[in-house]
Formats: sequence, C-alpha cells, structure tokens
Amino acid sequence: MSIEQVQQWVISALICAVASFPVGALLVTSVYQDRAGEAGTALALCVMAGVIGVIAVTAARLVHRLRPLSPYVAIGALPGLAGAVAVLLAS
Repeated sequence: MSIEQVQQWVISALICAVASFPVGALLVTSVYQDRAGEAGTALALCVMAGVIGVIAVTAARLVHRLRPLSPYVAIGALPGLAGAVAVLLAS
C-alpha cells in the first residue's frame, strides 16, 4: 500500500470511531426516553443517530474519492434503524 492509501484508511477509521460515540449516546438516551414514556422523542433520537451514521459513511467514501451516493451509505443508517425497531417493540 502507498502512504496515501494508508492515510485514507486511517482517516476513514477515525471518522467511523468519532461518529460512533454520538450514535451510541443517542441510542442509549433513546432507550431511557422510551422507558420514561417519551416514545416520540426516542424515535427522533434514533433518526438523528441514523443521520450521523449516514454522514460518517459518506465522509469515509469521500476520503477514498468514491461517489458519495451509493447503496453502501445505507449501512450508516443501520444503528438508528435497529434502535427504532427496539423502541417500537418495547412500546
């Protein structure tokens, strides 16, 4: 691998690592909001987590000079979707 490729992978890993903290925090907060009876707020937090995930995957694709719009971008929405399903099943 060239130095440029290594730098791209390191930056991509950092983007995903940094984005995982707010996504996780939003999902944990949504669980507590759902337990408090605020299902609407919990779902909104799950949507925000999904949006952050999509932005992170898009940013990682841009670092690698790939098209930002791709089916792979939907992978970023999976944590938010899983949280929304958990909130809906718990309600």
